[in-house]
Amino acid sequence: MATAGNANHELDRPVEERIKDVLPNSCLFGENVSKHTNIDYSIGDMMASVGHRANLLDKRFEALGVGIARGKDDFLYFTLEFARLCEVRRVSRTLESLDNLAEQEDRSSNDDFSRRARDLARAGER
Repeated sequence: MATAGNANHELDRPVEERIKDVLPNSCLFGENVSKHTNIDYSIGDMMASVGHRANLLDKRFEALGVGIARGKDDFLYFTLEFARLCEVRRVSRTLESLDNLAEQEDRSSNDDFSRRARDLARAGER
């Protein structure tokens, strides 16, 4: 954007592709872009815009990327990339945590409950 002197969502490829390159497991994403002389004006304008404000305040987003560059025109170019990871990854992480917990429990006490918890966690991954 700074090189082109234009704050625009349409760069070399769509926003979705750019975010998925960094977070392949993202299923919700958004982008705010701005061109201003300072960050205060930039964020102020974003908060005054319904769509940009929605992205900034959306509690579903859990990852944020920020880019700032100064253009030849002496303006600052801002981009905020928002993303949320897909539920599949969340479930996988939870099952992995249960499996690890069961293995730890199995090591410390060799009872049937630990083995059942581990077996249930593993069965859920299939």
